[in-house]
This record gives sequence, structure tokens and C-alpha cells, in this order.
Amino acid sequence: MLKTIGERKNVFKDYIDERRREEREEKRLKTKMLKEDFEKLLASTPEITILTRYREARELVGTKSAWLAMETERDREVAFDDYIEELKKKEKEEQKRKRKLGSDSFTKLIASVGHSFKKVEKN
Repeated sequence: MLKTIGERKNVFKDYIDERRREEREEKRLKTKMLKEDFEKLLASTPEITILTRYREARELVGTKSAWLAMETERDREVAFDDYIEELKKKEKEEQKRKRKLGSDSFTKLIASVGHSFKKVEKN
């Protein structure tokens, strides 16, 4: 049992602080889950590419529940921009990988042709 008013106030303050932390964490997790669902919706729509504008995406999937679940238009726009930036990064990495693969193949081809050419040249 708490004896003084000061002790009661401290316990109550600690309780309030803990509840606020829990509520912030719950909100953060909810927002994260909504964003993941939103990104899955965008990823499952083949018409959405790195060139797609927000307004075009809204016309394509604006009536879907994952789109409407985001709390505000601003939240949707920020999540859409994040998704498009991630798509751009992935595409750039893929192009870089293909370029490297092509370059390696070309180098091997040149090396093998050069080797054959040297044999012909010697004869």
C-alpha cells in the first residue's frame, strides 16, 4: 500500500508513461503493417512501374482496402514515393549486374578470339 500522496503520484506517473510508450509502439507497428500491405498492393499491380505517378496509381488501385487503410493522403503519397524509390534502386542494381555480366562475357569472347587470332598469325 502506498503511504504518501507523493508515492501515489509517482506510481501513477510511471503508469501513464508506460501506457504512452505502449501506445506509441502499437501505433508504430500498425503503421508498419499498413505500409507493408500498401507496398504489397503496389507490387501486385504490374501497371505500376518506376515511371508511374502517384495520381495514376490512385486511379489504378485507389479503391482497394490496402490503399484506403492508410490514414491520410499524405501517408499514402509518402509510402508510394518510398516504394518507387526502392523500385528504382532495384532496377539500377539489376542493370548494373547485367552490364557487368555482359562485360565479363565480352571480355572472355575477346580473349578467346585473340588467342585464336595469335595461332592463325603464327602459322
